[in-house]
Amino acid sequence: PATAQNIALGLQYTQLLYGSGGTMMTSGIQQALNSPVPEGLVRNVVFLTDGYIGNEASVLGLVERLRGEARLFAFGVGAGVNRYLLDELGRVGRGFTRYFDPTREAEDMSTIAADLARRLQTPVLRDLEIDWGTLEVSEVHPEVLPDLYAGDSLRVTGRFRQAQSGHITIAGRTVRAAARLNRAVALSDSEQRPALASIWARTRVADLMHQFITPDDLRRKKISREDIQTQVTQLGLQHKLLTRWTAFVAVSKRIYNPDADNAVDADVALPQVAGVSKLAYSQPAMTGFGAPEPGIYLGLIAVFVTLFGLRRRLYQS
Repeated sequence: PATAQNIALGLQYTQLLYGSGGTMMTSGIQQALNSPVPEGLVRNVVFLTDGYIGNEASVLGLVERLRGEARLFAFGVGAGVNRYLLDELGRVGRGFTRYFDPTREAEDMSTIAADLARRLQTPVLRDLEIDWGTLEVSEVHPEVLPDLYAGDSLRVTGRFRQAQSGHITIAGRTVRAAARLNRAVALSDSEQRPALASIWARTRVADLMHQFITPDDLRRKKISREDIQTQVTQLGLQHKLLTRWTAFVAVSKRIYNPDADNAVDADVALPQVAGVSKLAYSQPAMTGFGAPEPGIYLGLIAVFVTLFGLRRRLYQS
């Protein structure tokens, strides 16, 4: 219970926490989602992380397997957050995702955290469904609608073959009871809006990729990973989208490396993410500080040893 004493104890506990080492997200997910939920309550889980992991697919698959009726929300903190993982956590969990960049002075973490808490306390509709009635609508995305919270909006895209009119029914649950909303809809093909096709294709690719990372026995539709790859590739080519299996290729006639066979492969240091210490990197030598290459270090050491030996000989003579 959120009594004043329990809140004080919770704050005291979190203030004594110290984070170090790697991000062990799977163990946190198991602890958060495996315990039983009292009847009549809905579990809300907030992930506060930078998402610096490399097993996104296994993490999202675990969430899909254990989520049940819980709602998941992601709060990404950092200048180089793993947005793919955090966006998918909010999506899989039928919640939402928020971000905070500590390197930007204009942003205040307390304000963003307060906004997150306020939205968690103001669900408008949950378990949303749309009945399209007599309208011939297909390939609607997202296939599973997320919950709707105060201040948020929800975009649903689909396809229709011909102009038609009808009524749709939006159904869901408020905090206290079931809710229904009837609306008249007119689908017209008199205006060409090519941008909408691209928006629909992006949403469909996102849904297909969500199924791609979902374990086979948990997929809503019996579709193989090979079929998903084929569909995503076709969508990428047809709508000129960047996907896992399609890319934009720039062809240049200029030769930048005329002697490629004799080129030497070497590790190149990369700049660190702003606001992130070198403790976050598993290979400190691969973070960029404008330092010389390792071979240059060895050369400098050899020169130093040679000079030190000459200096000793001069003193001895």
